Amino acid sequence: PILEYTPLSRFDESCPFFEQCGVLACKTEIENRARYRTRAHARLAPTRAATMILAIVQARMESTRLPGKAMLDLGGKPMLWHVLMRVRQATTLDQIILLTPWTDANEVLIPLAEHCGIEVIRSTPNNLLASYLEAARSFDASAIVRITADCPLINPAVIDQVVMAFLAPPPCDYAANVLHYTWPEGLDTEVLTMEALTRCEQLATALADRQHVTTYIRTHPEQFTLRSVESPLRLGHLHWSVDTAQDFEMMRLLWPTNG
Repeated sequence: PILEYTPLSRFDESCPFFEQCGVLACKTEIENRARYRTRAHARLAPTRAATMILAIVQARMESTRLPGKAMLDLGGKPMLWHVLMRVRQATTLDQIILLTPWTDANEVLIPLAEHCGIEVIRSTPNNLLASYLEAARSFDASAIVRITADCPLINPAVIDQVVMAFLAPPPCDYAANVLHYTWPEGLDTEVLTMEALTRCEQLATALADRQHVTTYIRTHPEQFTLRSVESPLRLGHLHWSVDTAQDFEMMRLLWPTNG
């Protein structure tokens, strides 16, 4: 079954990162964000007392459509730097790691992640699902947040809304804002339980399911309880992820000069 979750208000006015479209994280809002973090933890306390939430940012240099995109310069910093620093501002995460394959091409990502204060875990090529499970077990995670590195506009407040929807009663196996695209593509956030991840790893046999981690759970709703986190702004027609050279050029032109 798919349960729909929509925020109570048009957008969360208590969160300084939501402008009219809930788009950009403002670096000048760090102090306000700290105050929001305190309020968020207080609201989540009854449901997350025994929940260890691990965010996994997956990145690789061997993209077929745009090789090396994780390290492309965007506002004076590598694109991956922006993703990691934005994810770090989410209030609902206990641990963040970068997951990247065991290949020489990805060695360049390690010092960047460490500079951002993010631990790096190496993944098995062609079996990302098993690597997710191994990483989650190593951190004793009970919930896993999946973020991809081709989303330089990933919004920490959107991450928080999806995590809070996941934690809201009744319990679910998986919550995401990608089941029905009402957020712009590029704010993609998915959360699933350790039990659901384990079942996916056991049941998924298709190569695509093992490479894309969550496709099995999304295509088998009869086996899991899914929660769709939807935006009342209905912006699903917008494309903000960087998949091609054309996407990156658009992002570069739109990116603020101060990063």
